[in-house]
Amino acid sequence: MNHLDPAVSKGAWTQSEDVKILNMVLSHGNAWSYIGSQMPHRAVMSVKNRYSTIANKLKGRSRPMTEASLIEIFYSGESSTRESSTHR
Repeated sequence: MNHLDPAVSKGAWTQSEDVKILNMVLSHGNAWSYIGSQMPHRAVMSVKNRYSTIANKLKGRSRPMTEASLIEIFYSGESSTRESSTHR
């Protein structure tokens, strides 16, 4: 159904969206319906899939997750990471 909704973004994820997803998961666990409702321009499944992408990238990291380390991992100029993480 979301394929027909022009309000749903299918573009690249932004830093602020990634940080918001992480903060929401830390606060609310895996309540994807609620988390998705807080991101009205993304489909709930896209939000869940993006979190899975972030979590997989962070597996095995010894240092604690911070906004700075998230930006370092995903936005260090590697456009292929951003492009491959969009879900259509």
